[in-house]
Amino acid sequence: MNDVAAVEQVREQVRPQVNDPVTGRFMPGRSANPLGRRLLTTRIEIETAKQVAHFQQVRGRAPTPFELSRIESAAEHRVDSKRRSLPAEERIKFGRLAEHILGDLGLDKPVRAATSHDTTSSASARDLLKARANE
Repeated sequence: MNDVAAVEQVREQVRPQVNDPVTGRFMPGRSANPLGRRLLTTRIEIETAKQVAHFQQVRGRAPTPFELSRIESAAEHRVDSKRRSLPAEERIKFGRLAEHILGDLGLDKPVRAATSHDTTSSASARDLLKARANE
């Protein structure tokens, strides 16, 4: 016999969904999860704005129409790479496409802050590793 504990279903929505009185379906434009994620197009627009701002910071000018279309494509691929409804292989493919496009535009290298390890010579780094190994 299976001993399955009774699971109580918890209501997660804040307000009830409004149904069309004629068809009984959800009303158009109403999300089944009103407090959930933004629309896909909105997320793409936000990512595009971020990349355009990054481009202007790196290059010091606005992107040309061609560069803007490439940035928009990269933003769409980057957003698609985060979609949970897609298989993992597709998400990886979209992520790599976005990075490739951004790499062609010279936006793939984030500005790296200097750390104390960056100024250490390789000889003194080796000595430090040896000292840690001997402990």
